[in-house]
Amino acid sequence: MAQVTVTAAANTAPSFDFSSFDFTQVTVLSASDTQVVLASGVHVLRFQGVLGYDGAGNLTPTSTVHSFELFHDSSLLISATDLTLTSAQIAASSFAELLQIGLAGDDSYTSHWNGGERIITFDGNDTIRAGSGDDTIFGGAGIDSFVITPSLPGYSFAFNDIVGATVTTSEGRDMLFGVEILKIGGQTLHLREGSDGDDLLTSSITAPRGMRDMIHGRDGDDTITGGAGQDFLIGGAGHDRIAGGSNHDLIEGGFGDDTLIGNSGRDVVRGDHGADLLLAGNGRDHLLGGAGSDTLDGGPRARPP
Repeated sequence: MAQVTVTAAANTAPSFDFSSFDFTQVTVLSASDTQVVLASGVHVLRFQGVLGYDGAGNLTPTSTVHSFELFHDSSLLISATDLTLTSAQIAASSFAELLQIGLAGDDSYTSHWNGGERIITFDGNDTIRAGSGDDTIFGGAGIDSFVITPSLPGYSFAFNDIVGATVTTSEGRDMLFGVEILKIGGQTLHLREGSDGDDLLTSSITAPRGMRDMIHGRDGDDTITGGAGQDFLIGGAGHDRIAGGSNHDLIEGGFGDDTLIGNSGRDVVRGDHGADLLLAGNGRDHLLGGAGSDTLDGGPRARPP
């Protein structure tokens, strides 16, 4: 598992464009069997590993790189450790491609950048910790987790109009795309989004323990089922069927003629737009019809003994 760290020194150092970095446009400062140090403009890059060189100074086929560091004025800006890059990959790939190859596993990204940043992860189940500011996080393939400092006093969460979600804290407004887990304030939120088709989205949470489902069906006629946490379930567009789980859930139908079922717990059920059917469960539920010709059934607790 690779570890990527952006230090606080990066906040005041000149930026470095990884996308345009060219190994042929550098100055070799030093080279040994454990590291090679390169100068690129005002930055210095150090690659460490098990290195060998041929008569022309090129890496031998058995060479491997295990870590990378970027410096400015002797201050460490970025490091990536626990890599496995072969000399063949280094010779055939751009620097941006090498990052994708080296970060294809279950990796950890930790940033102390405070001005808002854009973090893109690759394959694997990655864990991302960003600094303060308005960040944009793109998860890759796998189950990716975004972790926010537990000591923050509060937060708000909302799904975006088309895709992704936004979490707002006292340190900034972060947009999440392709992120499946959000950890904040001692809670673990499982984020799931449907497609343009008819989706079946079912919670996998069987015990609360600070875990919640945040599910948005998006377009299509979706079937959504909550679990044991205090879930946030939204149907989106289409004629959806949503059933809460065993805890206190917030259920919203969205656009379309939806069937919304409270189930156990003290649920809040909102019809929103369309001719919706709202059914209370076994708890003390609140049913709110919204726009459209809705049918509300309070269930056993709404009837006199």
